[in-house]
Amino acid sequence: MCIDRKSTTESSDYIRDQVRSIIITTIVTACFLLAMFVGTWHLVPEWELADDADRNEVLTSAIVGYISICFILTISGLVYFLLMLPITYHCVYRIRARFGLASETRKQALFRCVRSLAIGVWTGLGVLILFVIIWDIMGPYWPIGMVGYVILYYYLNLSLKAPSWLSIYKVQTLEDDRRQNLIDFAEAQGIHNLEVMHIEGSRIGREAIAAYSSRLAQPTVYLSDTLLDLLSPEELMSAFAHELAHARQHHIPKRLLMRLVEWMIALGCAWWLMDALLPTESHIIDLARFGPIIIATVWLVFQLLSPLRLYLYRRHETKANEIAMGMTGKPDVVASAIAKLHANNLLPNKWTIWEKLLFATHPSVDSIAAQALRYESDLGVEV
Repeated sequence: MCIDRKSTTESSDYIRDQVRSIIITTIVTACFLLAMFVGTWHLVPEWELADDADRNEVLTSAIVGYISICFILTISGLVYFLLMLPITYHCVYRIRARFGLASETRKQALFRCVRSLAIGVWTGLGVLILFVIIWDIMGPYWPIGMVGYVILYYYLNLSLKAPSWLSIYKVQTLEDDRRQNLIDFAEAQGIHNLEVMHIEGSRIGREAIAAYSSRLAQPTVYLSDTLLDLLSPEELMSAFAHELAHARQHHIPKRLLMRLVEWMIALGCAWWLMDALLPTESHIIDLARFGPIIIATVWLVFQLLSPLRLYLYRRHETKANEIAMGMTGKPDVVASAIAKLHANNLLPNKWTIWEKLLFATHPSVDSIAAQALRYESDLGVEV
């Protein structure tokens, strides 16, 4: 496969800047959680030092505890929002604009960053407050309540018109002749009742997007306008076959199950830590003091599990490529389509070890080319 050296250098610089942003975000979040823990440890009264009589007298109502926790979480959320806004703006717009990936104005990008970050932060606060309520009501069985919440969250996410990460785009049904050709191809592969949606991604950036969602109402493939313009009819069918392969392999339910396992591990670690730290007769006010270290535990577990999650994602993508090659019988076209998408989105031809650990959700172009050659060797198909 011929590699454009200029494009390779540009993509390497782009990915390096993205990895730096991930590292900076991780460091800032870790420092914030540490500061939050130190602050709450000194600000919240040391109730456990009082004798039992004083403690029971002061804590006759949980109102004090709820007010303390809500106040701490609200102030902390506001501080974290202000800390992350410049980093998010730099990652979402400045880096993409520098490499020609952004097509929106600075004002539009800043508004989008404020909106997405605000939704993320305040949704997170809502989850934490819900966690406090579940902890107060269910006592030692609070992980069961949190797992139930996570299951409900993913159920509702699958009920949406599009996955939450696509909410920044305008999504509508694909309305040209290609839609019927794609649906007929899916029917021929045994995948029925499929919907094909069109993403207006070019108003935000030039990234080409192809995605699959196993929605509860109807399985759906999402294709961006940039992708539709970039690929030839054969390459479009190959990219579509790749998304159908995700459906055939049930990758979305597997990924949701994987995230549920991550939550169970994280909550299990938090449960063990709370059991070790909190007094036997603990009150909700104790959670205001020890809450930050519990949050940090859940966050740290997710960070440690991230490389494994990315590895499993790459395994899913590699399997989808293999099935797409079998569906179309044209491994060269599958490799060509993916190479075009990688080049357009400034993804490198080969991942470094750090990029694999922190960033890479898809296999590199080099590995896909090698996979196509192995397909030729195994089945005698000329590539």
